Amino acid sequence: MAKGTNREFTFDEEESFDSNMEFLFSKLEDIDSDMVQILKKNFDSLKENFNQGQRNHDARRHFNESVKRDLDALFESRYSDNVSK
Repeated sequence: MAKGTNREFTFDEEESFDSNMEFLFSKLEDIDSDMVQILKKNFDSLKENFNQGQRNHDARRHFNESVKRDLDALFESRYSDNVSK
């Protein structure tokens, strides 16, 4: 990252998408490391959301469904004992 890590997160148009996302992940790690892992796991799908500057609706749907599945699994693994009672 060309910019210091103390800046608030904004996309830097001079940096690549990958570089901006890595910076975002580093900022989020202390806040919600599980979410960072879910986003990293689905990063390729996230990148497919944009194809030469145009949104890809099928890729977005796939990304959203994948993240929802992962969030549901995380919730289930953490709270299934409390929910089933």
